[in-house]
Amino acid sequence: MTAQFAPPAPSPKQQLRDALFGAGRIGDDMSFSWVNAQNIHSVYQQFVHTVENNKDKYSREDWDEIKLMYEALDSRKNTVEKEGLTADDNRKIAGLKIKFAPMYKINRMGAKSEENKEAKK
Repeated sequence: MTAQFAPPAPSPKQQLRDALFGAGRIGDDMSFSWVNAQNIHSVYQQFVHTVENNKDKYSREDWDEIKLMYEALDSRKNTVEKEGLTADDNRKIAGLKIKFAPMYKINRMGAKSEENKEAKK
């Protein structure tokens, strides 16, 4: 009889990436080649709504990773814009970006001050 081992659990960083973009979509290579003009609006939507729904649970390190992922997605958007992103989707993405920016800033600061409080104990 051969023992079957479960695959190792994904790292916290990979779990965060899976939550933001869907399981297995973003690995250590941080490739966003699967994002195109047809799906980029829904990718932004999932990203921003996932962050919004979990913002109180993220650590400062999580926020740093979220910022990194956001910048990579934004960079992909610049490429996709040339591939036929509709004005309507572009406008909707702009709205999501406006929602994300203050949420990131406020919550990352909050996570950092929580961390500082814990360190002082």
